[in-house]
Amino acid sequence: MKALSTAIQTQQAAQEKRPVNLIILELDSGTLRYAAAKQSVTFPAAGNTYTAKAIGYGGVQTSSEGQIGRLSVRMDNTARDMMSYANTTQFKGRMLTIWKVYHGASGSTDYEEIFRGVMEDPSFDYNWITIPATSSLPLKQKYPNRTYGKMCDLSFGGAGLCNADNKANLAAAPLYVTGTSDRGGATQLYDNALNQAVDFWNYGRLSCYIGGVSQERTVVDFAGGTVTFDVACSVSISSATRYSLKAGCPKTWAACSAVSPWGPTADNTANYGGFLHVDQKGTYDEW
Repeated sequence: MKALSTAIQTQQAAQEKRPVNLIILELDSGTLRYAAAKQSVTFPAAGNTYTAKAIGYGGVQTSSEGQIGRLSVRMDNTARDMMSYANTTQFKGRMLTIWKVYHGASGSTDYEEIFRGVMEDPSFDYNWITIPATSSLPLKQKYPNRTYGKMCDLSFGGAGLCNADNKANLAAAPLYVTGTSDRGGATQLYDNALNQAVDFWNYGRLSCYIGGVSQERTVVDFAGGTVTFDVACSVSISSATRYSLKAGCPKTWAACSAVSPWGPTADNTANYGGFLHVDQKGTYDEW
């Protein structure tokens, strides 16, 4: 755990103190910084500016050790600024961090990290955006880090077990390619150079640079050079749009054994993360 600086400990012990929470959203398009305050905050001194914003919290869940495991951050969207970010970049899977700082302590290490977690899809309600997030902080005690189920819970191509034998390498072809589109639309991209098998890019991620903004989408279908993705882009894809594609995986045993167009480049079942002898209700099968 982070050791608190002397300056923070002094502020915590003071009879009068001025704490403020800083919210950091690490999006693909850049890092957004906000302060739950009436005026913007610069932290550390001569450092980053955190824009003042009305911010609230809800759905806070803590562990038996007092650590926040899950919460929802509610932020003002009166100016529709947050809606604009949600339309052009993805919040889900990105990091949300909350720091507590004090006006009387502004050194680069004078902060207390009270939450750091992965965001889920935001929702909008009148003049507010609500962002749920699950903590990625480690517990002080040991806790199982694998979900016990039939489906694989590993991150496809991620560092560790899934790519242990370099069969799910998303850093190089054929599971990662870059190119320039011939044409497209709000939910499709076509490139004649994409000559892989039908469904090869299904479950994968498409990243493209349109209208001055980097956008990332999940591929739902691929055939004949046409990539169809889940959520429409804010600006339609046209000719000469730069893009990259990373393969995905449906997390099944069949995909891991390379009998599907998608999945690893060869049989990767030795590294499968699911538990095949568990039925759909989570009980043991008879041996």
